[in-house]
Amino acid sequence: MRLFYAIELDESTRSAIDQARVPLLEQSRAGKWTTPANYHLTLQFLGECIPGQLPDLHDILCRTAALQQPFCLTFQKWGAFGRHQEIVWLGVRSEPALDFLYGNLNRLLRERSCPHEDRPYCPHMTLGRQVRLDDGVMKNLPEFSARMMVDHLALMESTRLNGQLVYRAVYREPLSMTIHNK
Repeated sequence: MRLFYAIELDESTRSAIDQARVPLLEQSRAGKWTTPANYHLTLQFLGECIPGQLPDLHDILCRTAALQQPFCLTFQKWGAFGRHQEIVWLGVRSEPALDFLYGNLNRLLRERSCPHEDRPYCPHMTLGRQVRLDDGVMKNLPEFSARMMVDHLALMESTRLNGQLVYRAVYREPLSMTIHNK
């Protein structure tokens, strides 16, 4: 099982992002674009895991969610990286609640010796891979901003159904409504 922890997007945010990326689709010469149903914000990529790890991974999800209150997340700022700027993404505004969430998740993964990435967190949502755009397209995109309330976390599986890449929630946990001292 190929797993990752993520924030799922609500339908109105998915729709707003899908509409805002139309100029990218129209001006691209090539690319593998993320389907709106697969839009998400990865918190931690775990990679290949065995089903026997699911109880620990679920417990980590529950414990992380219990430490976090719901918060607003703002998607903004187009970007691209890669050797030829072929990975197109939409950034997330810096948010202390997101940093707190990410820190707790990483701490719990380390405590359980679970697989995780130890690099600095740069929150973004990948919109396309192997994208080919003419010079200047990214700079000329209209500004974009979409806010959404984050009220749950998910442990997601990356799988293929009928040849299509699909991200599905294995577990979802609501964020705590209790106020915690940070």
